[in-house]
Amino acid sequence: MKKIILLMLIIIPIIGNTQKSQPLTPEEYDVSLQWYVSGEWEHVKSTYPSGNEDFYYRKFELYQDSIYRCTKIHNSDTIIDIGMWFVRDTAIYLYMMIDTFTVLTDVSVVDHVDEKNMFVRKIWGVEEMRKTSYYKRTK
Repeated sequence: MKKIILLMLIIIPIIGNTQKSQPLTPEEYDVSLQWYVSGEWEHVKSTYPSGNEDFYYRKFELYQDSIYRCTKIHNSDTIIDIGMWFVRDTAIYLYMMIDTFTVLTDVSVVDHVDEKNMFVRKIWGVEEMRKTSYYKRTK
């Protein structure tokens, strides 16, 4: 009986290590990335292609159920946007309901994300305005 248990303790780890992990499909990667970037992110700074930097208050709360809340300050007024967000092709897509229509409001590619930092790059609009923004995770 002891020999069988010892044999199993040796063989099971060997079998487990011989299975190769399969690379993620693009869809699986997007789902994984959406789960990973869920949380609260506060804007630190944005850098434009010209090198100019912009500092402003913006906080995103990205919930795992694909709802987001964005709090920003504009002309001393606090503005709160609520909408839907999705990750597709490593980009974050933000949608809002305007009247009865769902409108795509922003698309940013995730260039880097880790436990505390995220860098996103605008891919919409005039090239001079396609900034790279740095966010810090707050929760």
